[in-house]
Amino acid sequence: MLGILGLITLCALAVFSLLYLSASIPKKPPAIVKAVAAIKRNIDDLGVVTLIYGFIATFAVPVLMAGMLSSGVSIAAMFLPMLANLTLVIMALPYAFHRFEDGMKSKVNAAILTEIHNIMGWITTNEKYVGGLGAILIVLCLVIHIV
Repeated sequence: MLGILGLITLCALAVFSLLYLSASIPKKPPAIVKAVAAIKRNIDDLGVVTLIYGFIATFAVPVLMAGMLSSGVSIAAMFLPMLANLTLVIMALPYAFHRFEDGMKSKVNAAILTEIHNIMGWITTNEKYVGGLGAILIVLCLVIHIV
């Protein structure tokens, strides 16, 4: 089960890291342009699914790894996938939030919604740092699983 979660997390991190990092590349190769166009065609659904998956996987990893810690698995091997899943949540949030925003307008204070919009703006303006974090986590997760 952990292998499947890890594979889904790595694939989703790769997709969102490509999406975020491609914005900072001035002259993109045609393959990246084509991949980003394919991602953006389905980004609304992908954002919602990834957001839900990220929350579920973040809480599932410690539960699934609880028995492994006593058998010699390091704490880093547990917290790194959790951090990767939380990064997925952060990356997917700007693309999924507008789906939930209409339902929240009547239930949430306007000042809180303004702050949530500010957070979404911060994520999108610092997209190369968020994308870089995703790329670093991909490499670290692969290194942890290889070693």
